[in-house]
Amino acid sequence: MIMDILDNKFYTIVFFLAGIAIFFYGFKQIRRKRMVENMPTSAIRGLAMGLVEIAGTAQAITKTGEPLKSPVTQAECAYYHYTVEMLEPVGKHAKWQKVAESDTNEFPFMVSDATGKVPVAPEGAEFYLSVSHRYLKEHDKPLPPHLQSFAEKHGLECYSACHLLFKEWHIRQGQEVYVLGTAQKARGIPKAAAGEHPDAARQGEPSDILIGKGPEEKLFIISDKDQKGLAGQLSFEAKLWIVGGAVLSLYTLWSLILFIRLYY
Repeated sequence: MIMDILDNKFYTIVFFLAGIAIFFYGFKQIRRKRMVENMPTSAIRGLAMGLVEIAGTAQAITKTGEPLKSPVTQAECAYYHYTVEMLEPVGKHAKWQKVAESDTNEFPFMVSDATGKVPVAPEGAEFYLSVSHRYLKEHDKPLPPHLQSFAEKHGLECYSACHLLFKEWHIRQGQEVYVLGTAQKARGIPKAAAGEHPDAARQGEPSDILIGKGPEEKLFIISDKDQKGLAGQLSFEAKLWIVGGAVLSLYTLWSLILFIRLYY
């Protein structure tokens, strides 16, 4: 199939350029890895304005003081993100099509260490979280009770005869988290005081600062791994991008050279 595609020289050039982009993206990941390794972890009480790294335990910010409940697994958490995908036939093949997705990116959570606590506004963050729950439903099998109630609540009964893939990522209440973001003045926590979370009414606690995505510094990472574990993941991903980009570029370049020799 790949050879058939590469017979079209337009796609060959596209794949060559994509390989170069992937190759250089790998070096971008290396720079992120080095920044994660070299950034000192700050105590929350002594945070300075600008790019900071903190580590602590996550707590949901709610009026009742109770944690959030993740929609798929009903786990007590401070943040969640889920997707539901359907296997859709496309000609002779099939691809996964996203039919439902939601998260709590617009609503902050609190991170605490031994010195204090600070709200983290996760909108715009890059998340490096392990998949908390994954379930593949085959078309001829019923959903388990907890997913059946979830499907009914979110209007997914129409896909009951399809292959469905449920995935959920969450930060558990009290879980250790790593945050690399911009400490900035808190001009009210966006949507946390004025709006309502879809699963729990939320409000921001008074605070002089919050951590979020900066207006100039675009690096903003939230992870359930510690500094060493995150640096290791970024290093592994960087190697894959670099090697994959180099192989794709060299292979398509070889294909173009053969084409030129044969026809010119």
